[in-house]
Amino acid sequence: MKFACACGNLIPDQTDYLSYAAHLIADQDLYDATAMSERGSSDWWPSLTRKLYQCDSCGRLWIEDRGRELRAFVPEEPAPHFLSSIHGDQWKRILRGEWRDERVIATLPRGFLGWAHLSEEDHATFDDWGLLERAYYDRFEELKKRGILRDAMLTKNGETVHSWGRA
Repeated sequence: MKFACACGNLIPDQTDYLSYAAHLIADQDLYDATAMSERGSSDWWPSLTRKLYQCDSCGRLWIEDRGRELRAFVPEEPAPHFLSSIHGDQWKRILRGEWRDERVIATLPRGFLGWAHLSEEDHATFDDWGLLERAYYDRFEELKKRGILRDAMLTKNGETVHSWGRA
C-alpha cells in the first residue's frame, strides 16, 4: 500500500521494519491481546491492532479508524519522528543482499543490499557480484560487532549463499 499525505509526500507501506509506521492497540484491548497471546493464539494481531503512520515531511499522523480508513491528525508544532523503535540506534536491524545474473528489468541493477538503519543510507545497488558480496560481509560484520543485527541473508539467483539469525 502507498498513500499520499495531505502535504504531497508519498507514504509507502510495502515492507517491514519501517521507522515511520507502528501498530496501535487500544488500552481497552490490551488485556484481550495479552490473554490471547498467552494461549498461543496469533488471531489477536490483525483483529486488535490498527496501523499508524507519521509523514516524514510534515509530521502528520495517519491512524486507521475502526473501519480501517486512515484519518489524519496534524501536530500543533513540528513533530519529531517518534514511531521508530524505543531502542533508537540500538534497534536490531535486518540485512538482505540479493543478486540476479539476469536483470529483471533492463534498467535496474542486478544486485541490491539493504539494511534497516535509522541514521544513514539504508541500501546500495550493484552491477558486480564480487562488490555486492564484499559489501554484504563487511556490513554483516559491522552490524554484528555493534550488536545491532537481528538476522541476515544473502541470495544469488534465488539460492541462499549465507544466512544468520532468524533468516
